[in-house]
Amino acid sequence: MAMPNDDLIPPDMNYHVLKRIGPICDAFEAEFRRGDVPVIEDYLTKGMESDRSVLLLELLKLDHEYRASSGSPLLFADYLARFPKDESLLRSVWLEAETMASDSANAPKPTHFGRDLPRRLGQYELLKMLGHGGMGVVYLAKQYSGDKLMREVALKLVRTDQWFGVEDTQSNALLARFREETWFASQLVHPNIVTVYDIGQIDGLDYFSMQWIDGMDLSTIVKPKPLAYTKIAETLIPVAKAIAFAHSKGIVHRDLKPSNILLDSQLKPYVADFGLAKSTSGDSDLTQTGQILGTAGYMAPEQAAGKYKNVGVSVDIYGLGGLLYFCLTDRAPFVAENVLDA
Repeated sequence: MAMPNDDLIPPDMNYHVLKRIGPICDAFEAEFRRGDVPVIEDYLTKGMESDRSVLLLELLKLDHEYRASSGSPLLFADYLARFPKDESLLRSVWLEAETMASDSANAPKPTHFGRDLPRRLGQYELLKMLGHGGMGVVYLAKQYSGDKLMREVALKLVRTDQWFGVEDTQSNALLARFREETWFASQLVHPNIVTVYDIGQIDGLDYFSMQWIDGMDLSTIVKPKPLAYTKIAETLIPVAKAIAFAHSKGIVHRDLKPSNILLDSQLKPYVADFGLAKSTSGDSDLTQTGQILGTAGYMAPEQAAGKYKNVGVSVDIYGLGGLLYFCLTDRAPFVAENVLDA
């Protein structure tokens, strides 16, 4: 399958164009946030004709994202019927959304702790689910010392049949990788890496609590309105230093992508999710030859090829380049019709 080429990126996508369309996109998104359903065609008329392709691209991304999150997404054919002359642009939006969501889309959603919250679990009171993947589930929680509230934390729990009501034929492998992530994350005390507070087991359930970043991830920050070049540099330089620090401790992240870079209210970045991390010593790696771990579109070639013995610090350097590419273009470096093609 041919990869998207430069003609999918409008040549006039520059700072001045983005500055003109920014308020239009903001108003479009504001309608969704109010519970309304804005019409793309209405907002296209608010921009200059020369900005149409860029504006349509951004409106399509917002429309697709909000409709999908509300549980009422439109089909590709629906968009194509409305914009038949923009098929290549539509396809680029559609395929990128599929690729970026692929790493979590196939993971069954937990059914046990998604209900009846808040719920007490040891010294933690679970407030709401923040996210889930194939290995763990993360909750916003309050941590107590006796009856005294200590702080709000992000609490990550390993997925098991017992707790989450999902079929799991590899529980031992999941638990081993979860414990490896816990160990890696606990070794990294750095101002731009999410801090691990507590590690333990409650009622036979492995967990670790970590710093709760009350903000958004890099993907959410960039999508509505691209960052200025200086802000991109200010964001990614600390991330690069944090990754260099991890490397100095013999740890490779292996899954650098926009959703794993969290930003607080002051836009200070934090590297999160060491679930796919490995030791550069080679003494501990649960990955098997030919097994592909990572996120399509952001993986280095040796990682995508499943050559795990060749995966070292260079994959994180590649990942940093992928983050920079995303910040500048609002696209993954590689987009294809499916994960395998990417």
